[in-house]
Amino acid sequence: MTGKIFSNIAITGLGVSSSLGVNAIQASAAIRAGIKTMTAHNNYQWLGCPPGEEDSVAINICPVPTLDSFVDGQERICQLGVSALSQLVNSSQFKSEWCLNTGLFVALPETDKVINSWSFNQSFIEELVERTKLNNFKLSKYNQFGSTGFFYALSEATDLLNQGSLDFCIVGGVDSFLLKERLELIDKQWRLKTPRNIDGFTPGEGAASILLETVEHAKQRGAKIFALLDAAGFAIEENTFASNKNSTGKGLTSAIRDVLEIKELSLEHIFDHVHCSLNGESYYASEWALVKSRLGKQFDEMKGFTHHASSCGELGAATGGMLIANATSALLSDSLACDEALLWTSADNGQRMALNLRKYSE
Repeated sequence: MTGKIFSNIAITGLGVSSSLGVNAIQASAAIRAGIKTMTAHNNYQWLGCPPGEEDSVAINICPVPTLDSFVDGQERICQLGVSALSQLVNSSQFKSEWCLNTGLFVALPETDKVINSWSFNQSFIEELVERTKLNNFKLSKYNQFGSTGFFYALSEATDLLNQGSLDFCIVGGVDSFLLKERLELIDKQWRLKTPRNIDGFTPGEGAASILLETVEHAKQRGAKIFALLDAAGFAIEENTFASNKNSTGKGLTSAIRDVLEIKELSLEHIFDHVHCSLNGESYYASEWALVKSRLGKQFDEMKGFTHHASSCGELGAATGGMLIANATSALLSDSLACDEALLWTSADNGQRMALNLRKYSE
């Protein structure tokens, strides 16, 4: 999979669980406004924290306020996923009987030493579905690709919609770095942003779900169309985060060029609005700098550049869904001075994906 055109695939439902707002529209508006929801975590003592100074130099986190702070582990991730999926069902008036011809695709946390010790598998998806009071999906799949997992699941889902194998697809992503064992792990890896390490990310958590169907199907049932999937690009970065080398920038450059080429756009084309997965780590910041040096004309005159991590922290597998929610909400509100938005995300495993969204008009 490299460049890909989506054939009339519509987004007809959104559900978001985050530290910002009570739904996708509110959360996205808050992010675009630069509102931050970081709060001090007084219960986690980061490595090297001077004794007696825990309160004055506590790390910043971005928790979902509706979750009990004492809920930990796999249960916390499950509750996040249920919240976003339930919101999607309610906002789109999705009926349980439609599950019989619906595919469910979920991006789960990328594997690490902590996640590997938990049972993230098909039974977790079944638990998620049962708690949301949905059942009998025609197909359900999951991946653990991290920040690119949502876009990857979306690509799989749209293939089946275009083939006519399914009437609907629900694509979801859920993750949390606010779990005690995961905080300890990223702290040991020097990735947690603390006074001892400024080159790290602020841990967040969240979940996002979107409902997809063809434009024709949406029109037939009188559904509101939020936005259209336009084109996507996929590539691999050879110097992954774990390689301890700087990114070459080639993977992300290639993924964005795929979008240009598949849409048959000239190299003079300008992306006015960009939503991305930058999280504060220098590895990803320097990668973006390299991309801009190679695709300068595409980004020199950007009118909007949004990275949600500055407002609600690193979201891992929920990243792609939040990017889509941000861009879709902006297109709906007419706050963008154009009819499209470019989204891109980079994962620790080397995957790079870019996605273009278009505003829907009759």
